[in-house]
Amino acid sequence: MVVEDVLLDGTIEGDAVTCLRNLARAGSAVFVTTRTKLVTHRLPRDFNFVGPHELLMTLEEALAYAAMEYGSQCGAEGVAAAWEACGGHPALVAMSLRQRLMSGPRLHGVGANAIEQWVTDAQSQLRTSTDRTVLIAAALVGEGCSNDLRAITGVVAESSLDRIAEVFPFVTVETSSNLIGCSDSRFAIPTEYRQVLANVLERLCPDELKPLLSVTSELLVSNGEHGRALEVVALGGDECSFLRHLDNHGHEILASRLPREIDARLRRCRLTNLMQYPSVLLLWADALRDTDRLEDSLAKARAVHTIAAHAGDRGLALRAQAICVDVLRQLNRWVEAAEAASEIQPPTGRRTVEEDQALLACAKLLVATGDYTHARALLESIMAAQVEPSLIRYDAESISAMLPAVTDGDFVASVARLTLCTNNPTRSAVQLLAAKGNLATSLLEMGRLSRAKPVIVQVLETGVDVSIAHFLPVLGCVEFAEGQEHEGLSSMAEGIRKALASGAEAEGAQSRVYEAMLLRAGGRVEDSLTSAERAYERLCVQDFMDFRRLAALEVAASLLALGDASATRAWAEPVVEDGFGENLHHAFRAAMILALCDQAEGNEQDAVFRLAEHASHLRSGNSNFQAAMYARAFPNLLGLMATTFGVGALPIHLLRMVPSKNAERSLRACREYLDPVDWQALGARLLGESQFTAFVERDGRPICHVRLFGGLSLSVGDRTVLDREWKKRKARMLFAMLVTRRGQEVAREQIFDLLWPELPSDRAKNNFYVAWSAMKAALMGQTSAPGGCPYVDNSSARCRIVPETVRSDLDEFEETLRAARDADVAGNAALAIESYERIAAVYHGDLMESDPYEDWVVPLRDRYRFEFIGAMLRVAQLLLDRDDPCRALLHVRRAIQIDRQREDLYQAALRCHIAAGQRSAAVETFINCRTQLSEELGLDPSAETIALYQQILVMEDRPRIDDYGLT
Repeated sequence: MVVEDVLLDGTIEGDAVTCLRNLARAGSAVFVTTRTKLVTHRLPRDFNFVGPHELLMTLEEALAYAAMEYGSQCGAEGVAAAWEACGGHPALVAMSLRQRLMSGPRLHGVGANAIEQWVTDAQSQLRTSTDRTVLIAAALVGEGCSNDLRAITGVVAESSLDRIAEVFPFVTVETSSNLIGCSDSRFAIPTEYRQVLANVLERLCPDELKPLLSVTSELLVSNGEHGRALEVVALGGDECSFLRHLDNHGHEILASRLPREIDARLRRCRLTNLMQYPSVLLLWADALRDTDRLEDSLAKARAVHTIAAHAGDRGLALRAQAICVDVLRQLNRWVEAAEAASEIQPPTGRRTVEEDQALLACAKLLVATGDYTHARALLESIMAAQVEPSLIRYDAESISAMLPAVTDGDFVASVARLTLCTNNPTRSAVQLLAAKGNLATSLLEMGRLSRAKPVIVQVLETGVDVSIAHFLPVLGCVEFAEGQEHEGLSSMAEGIRKALASGAEAEGAQSRVYEAMLLRAGGRVEDSLTSAERAYERLCVQDFMDFRRLAALEVAASLLALGDASATRAWAEPVVEDGFGENLHHAFRAAMILALCDQAEGNEQDAVFRLAEHASHLRSGNSNFQAAMYARAFPNLLGLMATTFGVGALPIHLLRMVPSKNAERSLRACREYLDPVDWQALGARLLGESQFTAFVERDGRPICHVRLFGGLSLSVGDRTVLDREWKKRKARMLFAMLVTRRGQEVAREQIFDLLWPELPSDRAKNNFYVAWSAMKAALMGQTSAPGGCPYVDNSSARCRIVPETVRSDLDEFEETLRAARDADVAGNAALAIESYERIAAVYHGDLMESDPYEDWVVPLRDRYRFEFIGAMLRVAQLLLDRDDPCRALLHVRRAIQIDRQREDLYQAALRCHIAAGQRSAAVETFINCRTQLSEELGLDPSAETIALYQQILVMEDRPRIDDYGLT
């Protein structure tokens, strides 16, 4: 028999106790439990006492109870959260789990009613009004120290907190002494129980609660807890008080990245009350702009402008007009934006904050329309006026940071300034997203792909539509430059689609300019011309950041790739005559196009002279990406650059973005006119010493490049071998089998057994010869070579590929993995990380994943999957050791995409989240882990995973600021 929560206050008397004693004497075991403090020697000797700490559930016991009661419906994450929130108290854990199962993570409905009833009963145990007042203040604040409660209530709170913790197990209290010997207690109430407590206390003690709301909200505001302050003010039910709070603190709340909360709460307010607070209505417009609801934002801003103009409130009218200009710019309605901006009169004398806000909107419009001189002057005047840190100054700094890239083509300078902007956590969410996106764009142009990718992925993970439309094409460029051409073009196309769907036609046209460059670099010249022409047509309607001239240059480049030099000049020369101002990046693109025209027309000296004017710009590394994309499209360009600038002057980040097949095309194209010493030096820098030596030994014959990871595909020189060219499916499988042996000989009988196991040897032999002939025909295409096909060999009843002429991603994987492990063993972490990351670029998916039913592939597929995942785990650990958890997380996530059922991968991801301070993302990762293990394997997370999750639950969601390796 168990008697729970018996309150023992000194003596044990009464019929109930007598009855219990008689039961004990008769052989029953009586267990007494209590949450109150008591002296155990007061218990009868034949009673068993279970103290408060012995009574509490462990997490394992809570998980076992949930599994017994609800099966897997609650999930380990939900059970752990309930257990932590309830302090392990069994009754509260049971009620919390029931409510979570029925109603989700917030306490409402039946579950909330049960807990509210428990809270109602429990609070009656508080013996004084002071205890109740302190409890009310603690419930409103949520967490803090006893000094906070004293400031709110005017009473000493330490002893009350101790009594509250005895009654409410989910209230944690820690007492310590400060430097002068005074005690101070810190308390915390789990988020989901704060509202329950507040609801109960509002119902039971309304007269005590309402006087505390105002002072509590001001305390929360002073502590920067604007979201909680909003909840506290709303608790009083006084709509006007709530609107006054927003009127006083709205911009601080918006800067705290709470636009959706502002929108949700203002939707519940009556319009008649809102009209009395036009500044709050304008705050709503600002919040709607930050959540991509631009038309709604514009309507409200215009309404406020009308109200403010009628009332003679010039400051509010300027703020409203600034939002109108900014939203119209984002909607690409630039004529209307210019008209709205013309109504903003330049101030004379000392400027107000509202005037600077309006001028900032005008500066953004000037940048979009290409008037950089006036934009820079406005931005400098704003930063001079806004001496103290402010959102207006931060915005001006971020825009100014991009101007070196936009006006001069100096991406190096912009990267340095944007890095400082992204390392400022006080900026608004929108400002940080824009700064990080622009930082990734600048890093891309410099060819710093390993730095650009984690930044742009972080931006896109926010899920904000405007950010996706603007910056998904940047990810596409990074992927394409890394060698993932299909993935890159897909990301680019999706970004353009999203931009057009949101009405951002100018941004879509800007992305088409980049798309044209990628398509041409990938050999799709006709598609490139189409994309460039579409971009030019849209930008002729309204230019955007001088991209019309770049679109014209892309049309010219595509025409040149099609062999029409005269049409190329007709497009490019007028652009050059109009001038590029100080933008060396744009001027260099035009110089490359016209230099290639000069060379095609036999004017080699003119081509060299034209490029020579841009020597310092090339060496600066500001045009690495565009130069690499042009080198991939035009084989003569690298030789021309080597002649002009010298082989040693070509930036290494440029050359790294030229894949080996394009590099060999360039070497073949420039071999006759480039100095032999320079040619060898260029080959060694492009291909590496060993690969260049092999290139020379095969006399420059085109390599057969084979891709097995992610599906079988191959190209011979510039020609892609299409599926239909194989004629026989077994011919394709025969070649793939030989490639996987990496030059080792395979006995013909072994091939018979693997490809035709069901046929007798004579029929298998006949089929083999038919497949061999079809394979050679596919590899050679319409060409012929002395001595037959140079890519495969069949002699002495043994078959193999010729490794000097066939290169596969399997070779690159093995070589890079060996280099990574050697560097790792030698303690060269930087080289090991670089090599492991190259493996990530090589591994496009499982080995021959488009042929899942070929039995001979399965062991190889499993082996390389295992090797890849091991490499990703190792590089993640190396990056964690170097305090770079965000970059480490990219590689762990890549591994999870390959194998979603390996728990150690989720554990690695959780460690990265913990190191990066990403609590919300860590919880999501744990949920995904639990779901995969449960649904696919019928397992629960291991003790190690649960331990990591417990560590996550006590974290605060404070993502770290990272300099992305640029310091």
